[in-house]
Amino acid sequence: TIIGIDDVQTLQASHVFSDGLQQPLNNTDVKWSSSNSNVATFIAGKLQGVSAGEATITATYNNFSATQKIIVRNYVEQPKETDIAPDKVWTVTFNTNVNVQTIKQQSMYVTNAKDEIVPMLYYVEQSNGKNVQLMPVTPYTPGETYTLWVKDVKSSSNVALEQFTKKEFTVK
Repeated sequence: TIIGIDDVQTLQASHVFSDGLQQPLNNTDVKWSSSNSNVATFIAGKLQGVSAGEATITATYNNFSATQKIIVRNYVEQPKETDIAPDKVWTVTFNTNVNVQTIKQQSMYVTNAKDEIVPMLYYVEQSNGKNVQLMPVTPYTPGETYTLWVKDVKSSSNVALEQFTKKEFTVK
């Protein structure tokens, strides 16, 4: 699992029965811990990325435990832009063709000032699989500031993006 610095995620542990049936556990009954709280820690029961690095997350329930490796990546902040058109289509260019299956709302998205995800349409150019376009479903609100996030995208050969990116922009 890859998250960014300051990303917060709610984790869910499940009991897996011998017949394969899974039943989610009540998270208040699960003890969560991190092998490196300088990289990833738990705040109010939620996992938060603290700094770039790796940690192992352990869930313990009634003498049973399970682990998951977590990688926390830092974001490169691109220069802020102002006077962006309300219907701006962003083109993100990668250095290699992207795995279209990894282009989704959790990997490339725009958030508003309230950290709400803005609905977007995605288009990968067939003639150049390195370019991904993000189009807002409805126009951005004039005067508002938004953030474009790019993370957890993989190449067509399934290699993970090395560096997460974010870009703040304000609509004219």
